[in-house]
Amino acid sequence: MRDAPILSVTAHTTPINPKWVVFTLRGRGYPTPELAQVKRAISSLSEEEADALRDRITKLASGTEASGDSTWLVDWANRLKNESDLGIDAAVATPQVEEVGARPSRTKDDSKKPTPGRDYDKSHHVFSTKGALCVEPVEIITERVGKANEVYHSLQIEMANAMSQRRFDWERKIIFRLTRRELPLFTAGLFGWCRAIAFGNHGPNKDKYLDMVDQVGEGSIYIRLKQGKRVIGVPIGGDEVFEIMAMAMKALGKNAPFIDSQGLLQMVRRAGAMHSTGVGVKP
Repeated sequence: MRDAPILSVTAHTTPINPKWVVFTLRGRGYPTPELAQVKRAISSLSEEEADALRDRITKLASGTEASGDSTWLVDWANRLKNESDLGIDAAVATPQVEEVGARPSRTKDDSKKPTPGRDYDKSHHVFSTKGALCVEPVEIITERVGKANEVYHSLQIEMANAMSQRRFDWERKIIFRLTRRELPLFTAGLFGWCRAIAFGNHGPNKDKYLDMVDQVGEGSIYIRLKQGKRVIGVPIGGDEVFEIMAMAMKALGKNAPFIDSQGLLQMVRRAGAMHSTGVGVKP
């Protein structure tokens, strides 16, 4: 009896059109790298990586992307834009492929060529009908005359207005970096130990402000950024707050590596209680 012939099946992969990627990102209000940057990045992709990018761009074009897809694309596009500004080949800016819907991870090449002041290990996006919020860890270097530079870890908060359903104006986003003194109070607010906080006088023109209110009755934390006359607000629900809390605790832990997590929590809680007493809002 003769064995049945073995049929080989060759998968056909349609090349990704860089113009389609740029058009889709720009059309949906996402950060958009230059066409040349996208071309170089796509040319370096493996078949698996190309499939992951194609899948997410297809979902974005049809308006069916999940929150994880949006986060992946925003991080990927920002990485290309920022690393290109530093003269780094855009090819190394392509994140490693993960399961569809997951966020990009750092590649081996990225760890050798970090972008100063930015940490692309992880970011978290929250989307609402009126705006979108992105929180990401940052490393801030403070230069001191006659002394060694001081480094501390914090969070950067970015907000963009909604332009239409599932489309956000990231090109005109407001950026707010928490200072060393603000980060513990922000963390206390996330944990519910500080009902309301307000920070201000940020930016070159001292016109950036952040306020956060724990809306206990509505089951959300409302964060608002203001710059001049522009105001953007986004509510954060219970399903979103964990990731931001984890990032805040990680940053605090890096700033005080000699203190364990329980000690940090006690310190944050105490800071929140003291602040609430000072402003007349009980935790």
